[in-house]
Amino acid sequence: MTEVIAIVGSSRKAGNTEILTGILLEEIAQRGFRTELIPLADKRIEVCSACDSCHLTKRCRIEDDFQEIYPKLASALGMILASPVYSFGPTPQILAFGTRASRIAHATGDHREFGKSSEYVHTYPHPSAFARKVGAALTVA
Repeated sequence: MTEVIAIVGSSRKAGNTEILTGILLEEIAQRGFRTELIPLADKRIEVCSACDSCHLTKRCRIEDDFQEIYPKLASALGMILASPVYSFGPTPQILAFGTRASRIAHATGDHREFGKSSEYVHTYPHPSAFARKVGAALTVA
């Protein structure tokens, strides 16, 4: 198991955000943690459609590269989301990834079953699968 996963939301391969995230992961690895850097530059991550199927099936219905990345993130002890600044905010890639990861984490946080999406009344009353994990954000501007 990788203990710290870093997701790089830049569309530039080996750009400044990826380089700086790599340096951060080297520092973390020197302290005895296993790390992995996952750049989204070559990945296809669709935007969340808020269909709520994840609350019923415990899986995102969108078939793309998110499906291979999320289980790594869910099993890690810590996560880093890294993004350059595009037009005063994070990149669309990291926003799409973060939204989908958040929704599926809330959907899988406990094992309560819902008959239909309206039964959970959009309050997310159950804990996130990311509960008790260490998180960090890194930005390059």
